[in-house]
Amino acid sequence: MNLPAISISTTFNYKIPIEEQFARIASAGFPYVSFGANEEHSGILSPSGRQRIKECLQQYRLQLDTIHGPRMDLPDSIKQIHMIADAAAELEVPVVFENPQGWNLESPDLAISVLPCIVNHITNPPISR
Repeated sequence: MNLPAISISTTFNYKIPIEEQFARIASAGFPYVSFGANEEHSGILSPSGRQRIKECLQQYRLQLDTIHGPRMDLPDSIKQIHMIADAAAELEVPVVFENPQGWNLESPDLAISVLPCIVNHITNPPISR
């Protein structure tokens, strides 16, 4: 029987630098880590940040299993989710989590119309895997 693996999110304390979080997560025995939506904390949107993430994952023998995307109700949400999808493809992260938090539920058709665009971009990112 395969036992489930447990992941922990970096949201436990954004005051702790991501490198230190990796060390703590690994020493606690977690095999997987999930990034919260604070891209400034993880550095996931910059090439140098992604390189640092790759090095830390390798150093601590961790796997990044999920990236939490940005809120979808902000003016630059679509651009942000595209950037997160690109980062997920580069880092070989299998899941990007999106929460329709804050969407105008009085106009659910508008919110739902955005979803196919997001799914298409995530499943067919512009960079090669």
